[in-house]
Amino acid sequence: MAFSGTPLAFTLALGFLGLVCHPVSASSDGVVVFNEVQYNPAGSDESGEWIELFNQMGIITDISGWRIDGIGYTFPKGTLVDPGSYIVIAKTPSAGEFGPFTGNIDNGGERLRLYNQSDRLMDQLDFGDDGRWPAAADGSGATLAKLKEYTASGRSDLWTYSEQLGGTRLAANFPDAGGSPPTTTVELISLADVWRYKDTSADPGAGWAAIAHPIGGDWKSGAGGIGFESGTTISLGTVLSHPNANPSYVSTYYYEREFDLSAAQLSGLQSLKLRHGFDDGAVVYLNGTEVLRVNMPAGVIDASTSALSGVEIDNLSADMTLATSSLVSGSNRISVEVHQERIGSSDTVFGVELDVEFADVIPSSVPMLSFNEVPPATEASFWVELINPGPANIDLTGIVISAGNDPLRRYQLEAGQLAPGALLLIDEATLGFKPADGEKLFLFDANDTVVLDAREATGRLRGRAEERKGAWCYPNIATPGFPNVFVFNQDIVISEIAYNPPGLGGSPGVPPTFEVIPLVAMEDSWRYNSNDVDLTSSWATEEHPSVGDWTTARGPIGFESGALPVPLSTELSNYTSSTVTYYYETDFVVSAEVFNTAESLVMTHQIDDGAAFYVNGVRVGEFNLSSGTLNPETLASSSVGNAAIETLEIPVSSLILGVNRLSVEVHQSSTGSSDTVFGVGLDARVQTSPGIAALPFRNSDNQWIEIANRGASAVDLGGWDFGRGIAFNFP
Repeated sequence: MAFSGTPLAFTLALGFLGLVCHPVSASSDGVVVFNEVQYNPAGSDESGEWIELFNQMGIITDISGWRIDGIGYTFPKGTLVDPGSYIVIAKTPSAGEFGPFTGNIDNGGERLRLYNQSDRLMDQLDFGDDGRWPAAADGSGATLAKLKEYTASGRSDLWTYSEQLGGTRLAANFPDAGGSPPTTTVELISLADVWRYKDTSADPGAGWAAIAHPIGGDWKSGAGGIGFESGTTISLGTVLSHPNANPSYVSTYYYEREFDLSAAQLSGLQSLKLRHGFDDGAVVYLNGTEVLRVNMPAGVIDASTSALSGVEIDNLSADMTLATSSLVSGSNRISVEVHQERIGSSDTVFGVELDVEFADVIPSSVPMLSFNEVPPATEASFWVELINPGPANIDLTGIVISAGNDPLRRYQLEAGQLAPGALLLIDEATLGFKPADGEKLFLFDANDTVVLDAREATGRLRGRAEERKGAWCYPNIATPGFPNVFVFNQDIVISEIAYNPPGLGGSPGVPPTFEVIPLVAMEDSWRYNSNDVDLTSSWATEEHPSVGDWTTARGPIGFESGALPVPLSTELSNYTSSTVTYYYETDFVVSAEVFNTAESLVMTHQIDDGAAFYVNGVRVGEFNLSSGTLNPETLASSSVGNAAIETLEIPVSSLILGVNRLSVEVHQSSTGSSDTVFGVGLDARVQTSPGIAALPFRNSDNQWIEIANRGASAVDLGGWDFGRGIAFNFP
């Protein structure tokens, strides 16, 4: 398709192309808004999903009964949000948070809507994991974070990814430069972790905590918590024997285990926090240095020292901050001795949780290392190209490339420097892995605390365009190890988009039209039997010729002195009130047109007193007569004073193509009746036009895009496409 400069614009109708847009049905009222979303936590466990809201108002906002569509969560009564503060709704909520919610946040993107208790839309966020939305928030551990809290939620350019893994739950996404740097808390020891322990009465000596004790002899291993307690206590992973059951009473128990701290964590260390459950007293050491006493006397402590008082442990304590001067980079050891209050105490309990809090890397100090070019995921020999877009050398030591944040598919860069503007090419053999189509590639700093960059491996060559301010575009050819090559056409532009066209007005509709085709008329000839003959109940299944008791005459037929809607054509000369039942039948032809197109069959009748109707021997209805089994002496349900015109709709399925038979038996209401009337007609109703259904006011799907050629020469658009959002290729 050649596109010249005359005319200057070319319009592409999109009613059938699937333009990705969401017509706005209602505008949101920004009061409490979406601020941060952990929609795809690191790893396969989705229980770490959460959403953070921020109150933009200067007053307390009551959000009782508000709900978030997309996760199926409604806030309980009494939910108040302070001005300028945050709340978190989590699948697995921590203390002070709301939840759990039962839905899932889609890893590929989600439309989240916040409604108040009156169903008014208060805020909405329709995010994705591609296009202009940050790829780094999809599975790296970083969150989708709003750049500025007091802005709207809808536009992708108002969002980025968090500067630290795990986000800034219940805190500002991007603190002011002059404020305290954000911190990250990492669990070092959980309650259920395995410890080495000694539960014998032998004294290990005053310097026991200065060395490690391998398992063997007096030293065993078991999962925490550890102890013996007959009452309520913390969860025990290892149950000891009763203290009094030992050959020599054990008054002091000893515990130790190791934990690791990276050099980066140690350099940014803010605090070390311990939560404990000790029954009765304890001394805690780090690498042999005492850092905490709990319910123990001052002075020298040995195996015979008693705790100050008896203690019952129901839960772990609040955070206790430990001195950190004895910590080292790498492996560290925590040692704990737990003392009884007295000889003869019937229980002992030990449980510990340990967290480290360290300052996050200040964004300005993070290496400015980025992906520069990524081939299609289907490339036979995969590779990635990195670039230093910054003004200073980058130390590459320990920086990590990961596919899907999979711990088994990580490559750590070797020591070295990358100069400003320089490229680094890493092939598949060096990486040791290859991403799948649609999988994210992550670039982590050496401390594994910050995502430096993230890109999706797709079916196309992608690369960083320096001339487009680093935008991620489509290079003309692959240039591994060399600057990217782009051929940008500056003349063809999208000049206008109708993504939400005006709605379409309603219309009253047009009813369908029908033609009525007579099949049987009341005045047609009928064969009838009025001779008080007891016919069987299956009489209508066979034809009766006009011989013997059967006679032929025009309808209507009967004996009646009063006026009728359709006068009698034949009067029964042999009428007698003792005859209860009269029998009638006639044949009619159904054409192919009627057989194939009839929508309904309507029987019109005037009957005195009751009747049963049959088509082709099958009973299709009755009038003023029992629907059960009939015999010649069955009486009508009630007496009819004067026969009137009635109608009965019968099934079209009773017809056959060609000759059909309509049979009727008329019953008197008593043997003293003074009259009888029979008249029946049958019409087929055939639709001649379907009509037009009424339409309400509705959104229009008449979407379109206008493309303009700003240049002076024709441009061949053959093979061009929109890449994303619109399924259309130019012929």
